[in-house]
Amino acid sequence: MMSSAVASIDEVAPETYRINVALPDAMPGGFSFNQYLVVDEMPLIFHTGPRRLFPLIREQIETVLPVEKSVSRPPRSPNETSGEPSLL
Repeated sequence: MMSSAVASIDEVAPETYRINVALPDAMPGGFSFNQYLVVDEMPLIFHTGPRRLFPLIREQIETVLPVEKSVSRPPRSPNETSGEPSLL
């Protein structure tokens, strides 16, 4: 599934970007996931796809702003048991 994934980024409104990850071989007719990046004092990424697609998404984010310096995440809840997110 990942080998044929293709990512792109387009500005859809001022400082608002749609990141599309197309998976042409995922099923007949293909499938895609869309993420949205809002560039502001505290940038926001609304990520809707599986975690394993994030390296492709991160590459697209980096074309607009440096991830390490600009993206943060909310504090972890003590009840959270999953690993650290791939973003940071």
